[in-house]
Amino acid sequence: MQTILISNRVAEPTRGGAMPGGLAAALYAATDKNGAWWIGSSGKHTKENSNESPIHTKNIGAGKLITVDFPANLYRNFYNGMSNSAIWPILHDRADLLHYDERFFQAYSEINDLMADAIARLAQPDALIWIHDYHFFMLGECLRRPDQAQDSFTAVCVSPLVDHPRSFGRGGGKRIEPHRPEIAAHGLKPSHRL
Repeated sequence: MQTILISNRVAEPTRGGAMPGGLAAALYAATDKNGAWWIGSSGKHTKENSNESPIHTKNIGAGKLITVDFPANLYRNFYNGMSNSAIWPILHDRADLLHYDERFFQAYSEINDLMADAIARLAQPDALIWIHDYHFFMLGECLRRPDQAQDSFTAVCVSPLVDHPRSFGRGGGKRIEPHRPEIAAHGLKPSHRL
């Protein structure tokens, strides 16, 4: 079974061999040693009217490191806007930092759609798609759209909101698995079927 790891950013070791952060090191190892495909933003931008986001692929050991280019203005409102000005404060109990604008949500939706389109071009129908970041709460649902034909994938949404799965469209996949023990303690167990 093909395993696809989704995060907002991807990382590679520096020339000296150092890897930034524990998550990046774990996802890199899953890619390098176990053949996973790790997909995230390239940090490069396309023209605003691009219908399809360019994909860049690099072989990493047994797997692939794949990056996607997004339109600059959309990505700015997705990342700095919805993800970091609205969702991040909520997830970290910092409502005092919350700033919301309708444009943020529109960009968030569009970037999740563009990522779904990129994944659909790469994923096998029975792929296990591990959606890590809160940046992609809507991705499971986007992958379920009829034009994506990803009706048999399993989405594993790593999120502090999984004890309230309806709050982000139930993840869109067959399963939601919490990654934090305190979430599982609230009653949602791993492999909870929706």
